[in-house]
Amino acid sequence: MKKYRNIILKYIVEIIVVTIGILIAFALNNWSDSKRKTRLEHDMLEQIYTDLAVVMKDLKNDFRVHKTALNAHLKVSNALKNDLPYEKELAFDFHWLKKDEYIFPNKTGYENLKALGIDLIKNDTIRSYISNIYTYDYPRITRGFNLYPDINDYLTPYYRKHFKPNEDTTLKHQLLLEDSTIVNYPQKFTIDQNQFYRQIGYVPIDFEKLKQDSEYKYLLNEVLNYRLYKCQMYTRTIVDTKTVMKMIERYLQAQSDE
Repeated sequence: MKKYRNIILKYIVEIIVVTIGILIAFALNNWSDSKRKTRLEHDMLEQIYTDLAVVMKDLKNDFRVHKTALNAHLKVSNALKNDLPYEKELAFDFHWLKKDEYIFPNKTGYENLKALGIDLIKNDTIRSYISNIYTYDYPRITRGFNLYPDINDYLTPYYRKHFKPNEDTTLKHQLLLEDSTIVNYPQKFTIDQNQFYRQIGYVPIDFEKLKQDSEYKYLLNEVLNYRLYKCQMYTRTIVDTKTVMKMIERYLQAQSDE
């Protein structure tokens, strides 16, 4: 009887040892899988952060163009409304109020994250912000968004009939971008020892008639609505992008400190 008890005890010990071994192996496997996912999450967030940094630069420069265009729009509207005399510098304002800008965001990091599963990002707030930026914010300031037309395309048919290009290269103009880049006009090019000037601006064929043109006033009113919407979306998108970038910075730093 004692012999059988010893055999049973031996089997029980063996079962316990095997069970403990399985549990340890399972725990090690889970630990290894968790470490792998954490490393993968870290890499994805670093890639997305890099993409966002590039987009942020474009956002700020494009927004500067939109604000320049809005100021030009208001200046032209004021000249027409108050029956002001034509000034040569208005040619630049007629140019900018027609200008439109879009971002072309790099989605590589976000697309890779979607392929792996967006739940790879453990932080709910960061995950929500990233998803919102790429599915809501960016599409609304990317070419092809159909809520409002491209401003340049919208005004071009009218400009073809009522404006001529500004060819006065003695007129100087500067555009200061958000990254401190200064763009000077006219721009001088030399190709095969031939010099060319790229000047911007549009000159109304009949400025006095333009003041009374109800069609142009209608177009300006519509464009103002489009522009204000675009400025609003750029403002929101810049804030959202800055916010999620700071979140990612803090999150990655916290991981590094662990």
